[in-house]
Amino acid sequence: MTEPTPSQGRYPWRAYLSDLWGVLKGHWRHCLLMLLAIALQLLFALLFPLGLQWIFDGPLVTGDLGLLLQILGLLIAGFMLSALAAVGQDYLASRVGAETVGGLRARMFRHMQRLPVDFFHRVHKSDLMSRFSTDLAAIESAVTRGVPLGLYYASLILFSTLLLFFIEWQLALAVLVAAPLLSLGPQLFGGSAARASYARKQQDAAVAQVVQESIRGQQIIRIFDLEALQQQRFAERQQAWLASTLRMNFHTFLVGRLTVFSMLLLILLIVGLGAYLSIEGRLTVGALLAFVGLLLNLDEGFRGMSESSPFLMHSVGSLQRVGELFDEPTLPVEVVDAGAPALAGDICLRAVTFGYDPGRPNLVDIDMCLPSGCSMAFVGSSGSGKSTLLSLITRAYEPQQGGLYYGDRPFGEIPRGQLGRQFSMVLQETFLFNISVMENIRMGLPGASDAAVIAAAQAAEADTMIRALPQGYDTLVGEDGGSLSGGQRQRLAIARAILRNPPVLLLDEATSALDPGTEAAINQTLTRLAKRCTLISVTHRLASVVEMDRIFVLDQGRLVEQGDHSTLLAQQGFYHQLWHKQSGFSLSDDGRHAEVTVERLQSVPLLAGLATEYLETIRHKFRTDRYEVGAAIIHQGEVAQTFHFIVRGLVEVVTAEGGPEGQQRQPVARLEIGDYFGEIGLLCDSPTTATVRALLTTTTISLTREAFHELLFDNQELLDNIRAVMQARKAQLARGEVGVRPGA
Repeated sequence: MTEPTPSQGRYPWRAYLSDLWGVLKGHWRHCLLMLLAIALQLLFALLFPLGLQWIFDGPLVTGDLGLLLQILGLLIAGFMLSALAAVGQDYLASRVGAETVGGLRARMFRHMQRLPVDFFHRVHKSDLMSRFSTDLAAIESAVTRGVPLGLYYASLILFSTLLLFFIEWQLALAVLVAAPLLSLGPQLFGGSAARASYARKQQDAAVAQVVQESIRGQQIIRIFDLEALQQQRFAERQQAWLASTLRMNFHTFLVGRLTVFSMLLLILLIVGLGAYLSIEGRLTVGALLAFVGLLLNLDEGFRGMSESSPFLMHSVGSLQRVGELFDEPTLPVEVVDAGAPALAGDICLRAVTFGYDPGRPNLVDIDMCLPSGCSMAFVGSSGSGKSTLLSLITRAYEPQQGGLYYGDRPFGEIPRGQLGRQFSMVLQETFLFNISVMENIRMGLPGASDAAVIAAAQAAEADTMIRALPQGYDTLVGEDGGSLSGGQRQRLAIARAILRNPPVLLLDEATSALDPGTEAAINQTLTRLAKRCTLISVTHRLASVVEMDRIFVLDQGRLVEQGDHSTLLAQQGFYHQLWHKQSGFSLSDDGRHAEVTVERLQSVPLLAGLATEYLETIRHKFRTDRYEVGAAIIHQGEVAQTFHFIVRGLVEVVTAEGGPEGQQRQPVARLEIGDYFGEIGLLCDSPTTATVRALLTTTTISLTREAFHELLFDNQELLDNIRAVMQARKAQLARGEVGVRPGA
């Protein structure tokens, strides 16, 4: 489609008409029938004024009753034919509109399926939904109302003008002289109305975005007390929408109003001039009536154009936005040869550099080989590039430098469909379709039998959970799996991946929402599965990678170490540091009770150097807390009174400029297993300077100030430690640092 200019909303009418014909030409037979119906209605509209002339200049002068009846019979027959044609036109317009928009929607959907992943990161989903809903509705209105009415009224204006010259050329010339008045409205406000229509469509999408985010993010909004901020955002978008709607409607109405006013003025002038010519004997009464009738046709035509033009003008912005979607470059169509040999060999990355923003690489000069048939893991701190590696391996993105190879074949030479058949994936953020549990699992291998689906669910330790649901395997999961818990959704996703039985199984924090007992059982299943496939796991939990054949350690986008667990520990490098940080904790199989060792407590500056018996007492005073995804552990501005150790999960530290009601929320850090925060809450009543919320299902052990203070009364050594820590923390707060810190 024609390249638009979204920044200014300009869309040439020639381009608009070309694109409009592009969506209509597939229905040209129905369009021809609709043109015939319009022609029949037009014929009667032109015949009626001439019939008045025939009656007033014929039978009414001669008294010929037979001729009068013939003329009236002709007019009645024309009326009946015109009425039938109008009904036929309405049916044809409805059919063409429905089929056109249905076909356009299907084209848009097919096109969207072939867009690269980065498109969906650039364009908000509410904007896409707006194109499928309000924009297509506007195009349908243009097809069913705007185009047929526009053609009819434009033709009525043209042919009525020609007949004016046939009846009285002098009066017709007077009409032409005054005709520029009729174009005053479109000339002055037509372009601004089209631009305002495009701006209105953009604001529709902006308002829908805020509403959709408010619906999907209710948990975060309530946790962070963002109701007022969301209302302010909505009010700002709503105000912009109101302004754009006012401009669009007012400019559109002005086009019609000025045209109508100009036409009324023209009719008054022509009636006066025609009456003068009739008095002078230069124009018959019948001819004057016919002339006035044709002028009324012109009036009806221009009024009709003013009524139909909004349908066309509103569709201008919509057709432009749909065109922008089609202008997005798609992935090339690759034909997969059904008889092509299966891919074999290792997956290798050679000097790969990649960044979502090319100027800020997320991976730098990665060289690694993933041996076929082995179990492997990508580990490292949050943000080190683990999940990004999976995106490259599945070819969701292309590297800026370097290349990926499957055996000896570059990824670029392998059709995406053939490459995609090699993988099955379980993501950290599980997506389920709004269909039954059975059909969600079957998505892993469409056409699989019910028995195979149930076997996959049993392997994923999900069968018992599924059978406990209200309708068992026939239970609808709801939108985004909303009727299930996070752990239930994740088990279904694992079952879906197992059903596919892929050569390469990719796991991205696949068991993060499961309790340790279920995770252990699923890990045994995955271990068995790994014996017949290549297993690649992304995880921040080192305890789950001990048995892996090879572990790749990333730090700040670089591959820093690789080897098995024992080899990496022996190197005393970065992996050893991560392992030490995550050690010293135990968690019960049901995830409800966690403990920390005395040795791990000694790594905390506040507790360092205390006698073992005191640390033994302290460790028993820790309680276990569990937080679901999105839950706030600490709110900025509140007086925290609890010290937390992360035993399992991942949290994000966010600070808001200007306090809790600040509008600029900045992620400060991510804390993982072994990190701790909130120790200042054990010491004083200072308000916290950041919010801490769970990014994954998170388990912490926490020590309250009340329990901690019970140990202070008879422990001078502990009091001295507290004073030292207090001074250090006050200095840290004075420098504007947040009130959390990673563990040692």
